[in-house]
Amino acid sequence: MIADVPNEDYGNAAPVWSIPTCLVICCLIDCEGETDITVGAVTDVLQQHKPVFDGILETPSRKLVLDLVSQEKVLEVGVPSPKNRVRVWTDGRHQCAETVVIGIG
Repeated sequence: MIADVPNEDYGNAAPVWSIPTCLVICCLIDCEGETDITVGAVTDVLQQHKPVFDGILETPSRKLVLDLVSQEKVLEVGVPSPKNRVRVWTDGRHQCAETVVIGIG
């Protein structure tokens, strides 16, 4: 079953799209290179610049799962509660990030 994902115009300039249960983060296309992704407690990964996303993500399974567009699971991380504050920082160089940092809590 395909999970609900934010339905946005991929041509818009937003680096992150969201619905209550899912975030889409615009990363490099695989032919352009790999995106470096860091996930951790916000106290461990806090960045100096303003996040591109700062909101509450519903996680009833108490898991944060990172998937590729092809729905290939990249990473699964346990989270403390069914609703968690999530902050996302990117390198900000362009819409498709080379570096993504995800802070939970």
